[in-house]
Amino acid sequence: MTFFYFAALTLAVVAPPVIAGVKPDLVFITSLKAISPVLWAVCLAAIMAALLSTLDSQVHALSLVIGHDIVEGLRGKMLSEKGFMWTVRLTCLILVGLGYLLALFFPQPLGWLGVYPATIGMILMPVCVYVITGQKWVTKEGVVAGLVAAAAVMVLFSGYPWLNPGGIYYGFWATLVAAIVTWLVSLFTRSRPSPEAVKDMKEAGW
Repeated sequence: MTFFYFAALTLAVVAPPVIAGVKPDLVFITSLKAISPVLWAVCLAAIMAALLSTLDSQVHALSLVIGHDIVEGLRGKMLSEKGFMWTVRLTCLILVGLGYLLALFFPQPLGWLGVYPATIGMILMPVCVYVITGQKWVTKEGVVAGLVAAAAVMVLFSGYPWLNPGGIYYGFWATLVAAIVTWLVSLFTRSRPSPEAVKDMKEAGW
């Protein structure tokens, strides 16, 4: 997969002089079809398998959240095992149906829905690094301020007139802001986790 990734990235970079009239995102798969239809089919099957495996886990996770947090929350009591299973099944069916309708008739929103979660994942990266490396100077105020500032930058730089300043993807700017703001605010705040929380984290292996 790493090889295919770098091959696709290389072809996307040199796309204009290689294949005229083809979008950079489609250069790799178009070139592969011209070279070997069999390899092209295998690659498409692998991509489809990866997409379906990811979609499967995401739909089921969202169905569980809807069942527990929304349906049971509105009812004020837990569902029976049979009721919960039917709730999850119906939710999966509805979500997949909506996804197919969007993919077939309104594909543009799917692009936006995919880009923003990816950016949010990038924004969370500095916080994850701070946690994994055991940076005890980081405070909750710093983390919250960093995430809020990064979200604001994401919204500001993801559309015109300030789309991708300097030609750099707005997710990079949001991630940079998250790291800097978290660091700065943490320097001037002193909240620390309670001894009980520290004990629980140590027992969990952090």
